[in-house]
This record gives sequence, C-alpha cells and structure tokens, in this order.
Amino acid sequence: MPIEITMPGVSSEPSDGVVVEWRLAEGERAEAGQVVVAVETDKAVVELDAPAAGVLAVQAVAEDAAVPVGALVAVLAGEGEDVDEVRQRYAGAVRPRGAAPHVAENVLRTVPLTGMRGAVSRRVVRSAREIPQFHVTVDCDVESFLAIRRRLKRDPETRHVNINAMMLKCVAAALAEHPRINATLVDGAIHEYASTDINLAVGVPGGVVMPIIRDVSNRSLSEVSRSIDEVIEAARHRRLPHEDMEVGTFSVSSLGSFGVRDFTALILPPQVGILAVGTIRSEPVIRNGEVAMGHRVALTISVDHRAIDGAVAAEFMQTLQKNIVEQPAAVLK
Repeated sequence: MPIEITMPGVSSEPSDGVVVEWRLAEGERAEAGQVVVAVETDKAVVELDAPAAGVLAVQAVAEDAAVPVGALVAVLAGEGEDVDEVRQRYAGAVRPRGAAPHVAENVLRTVPLTGMRGAVSRRVVRSAREIPQFHVTVDCDVESFLAIRRRLKRDPETRHVNINAMMLKCVAAALAEHPRINATLVDGAIHEYASTDINLAVGVPGGVVMPIIRDVSNRSLSEVSRSIDEVIEAARHRRLPHEDMEVGTFSVSSLGSFGVRDFTALILPPQVGILAVGTIRSEPVIRNGEVAMGHRVALTISVDHRAIDGAVAAEFMQTLQKNIVEQPAAVLK
C-alpha cells in the first residue's frame, strides 16, 4: 500500500508551508524515520520523515512551492509495490509550480509571502490593526551595567554571559514588580502571570522568530545566557522545536548590534507589551557637575492601551531605568 506524507499543522494558526529541500530524489529508497523533505512553516523548518520503508515514487510539490496543511507532499511505494504503478495512480495529485507573475524587467527578485515571511506579515498586520499601541522611552545610564559586564568577562566561569541575558534579567526583575505588564489580553480579560517567560526577537534568513526564554526571574544569569545562545543557534539553523516558539508573557527586541539608537517594536499578540533595546552609545554626560564621557542606552516600551494606562507604563519604565538598569548589582549576580 502506498505511503502518503502530508503537510502537518504545526501552529495554532494553520498556514501554507514552503518546500525548501527534497532530501531524496524520486526512485531513491527511504528507510523508516529517514528525512524525505524539509518544509518551511511559519515557525521554522520542519523535516518530514518516512513513516515506513519504501521508495520515493512521487514528489507532489516542487521546491519553493507552497503547500497547505493536510495537502499531499510525497508518496512512497511500499515494500513489494511497483513504483511506476504508484506514480500513475497519483499523477493527478502532483501540484504544478505556480506560474511566475509578470514583473518589470528591472525587478531584482520576487519573494512570496509564504512560510516564515508570510507568518511575519500576518503577525505584524494583526498587531498594528488590532492593538492600540503607545510608546514610552527612557534613556539609561549604563556605567554600572557595563562594569558588571567587564567583571563577568574576566571570570572564566561567566565569560560566556551575553548582554541579552543581562538585559532580560533586568526586564524580568521589573516585570516582577509590575505584574500588569507581565500579562496577556485574551477574550476581554487581562491575565497576569507569576512566571516571567520572555520572547526574544531573533533575526533569521527570511524573517524574525520569537523563541521563548522561560522563567527568567528564577534562573541564574549563566543559565539564561546559555538558553539564549541555544535558541539563537537553533533559530539560525531553523531547528527550533515547537515548544520553544510558544508565546510567553512579555517580549524583548534589540537592534543594538546594528547601531540603532532607538526604535519601537510591535507587540506580539496576545501580550500587552514589548521592550525595544537600542545600541549602547558613548556620549558626553554631566557627572558631579562636570562634563565627562558616559554610556547610555534608550529603552522603549510599546504597550496595549486597552490593558495598560500611561502611568502604569511610565512606572514600569522608571523602575527598570532607575532601580534596575542603572543599579543592576542585585539583579546581575
């Protein structure tokens, strides 16, 4: 009996996947559990295995072509079956590659809004359309923050700690004091959380993913840093497991490595807030009545005005700035 491989649903919002690589050619044998084809979804790249041994008889979808959830992707001829007969039986199930749209001759390339790029498109449209967002920015003195970073780098046991982990620990400490920000808005109700499960924006080829770093408040700085390194590595190689793509209680996005001074980020529904972290800048500051060189960073929170008022957002940012980022010794230990 032919063995069918179909496109699985791997998220709460089913959408088309895109075939990115056939690992076997038609006519090649697959053992049970062997990867036959890789498909990009809105979350990551999913490898589809052969459920049983057989010969790949039909590639039902061409590379770079979209395939909806539940649609046929491949057919294997089972043990003892005639491959040509299987191909004939499924000849009508092969999805033709879509005709390329007519474009001007000077267009460099056309990128379809499918897979991960399509998911990013849908998410930002939903965020901008459904969420009334406003923004609050503070400028933080990070001399003490950077002094701790230098100390950590000198210690062989903590030299691996990255700056994203330091910032997430600061954010989690502020969220613990302001649970209204550490929340989601679902079905007209605000749900506040005891744990701080923070999604971190990670740029990958074709889009942005938001893997979750769990329980940031209750884990050590080193543990959080290792988790961040692991999810970034997995994201860049498109190997993030589904559980790492769950929506947490708050989000952080940083463009500091690109030299961006400040920016606003779109909220990840159904969360009520996201923090945008700019680059750490060196500039003249007034210290003890005199001009000196200092280091500062702009932090901007985007909040859902349905759940958060201006004063609540301002109080959270004041705590984050004055009590934590500018005095981080108690948190970054």
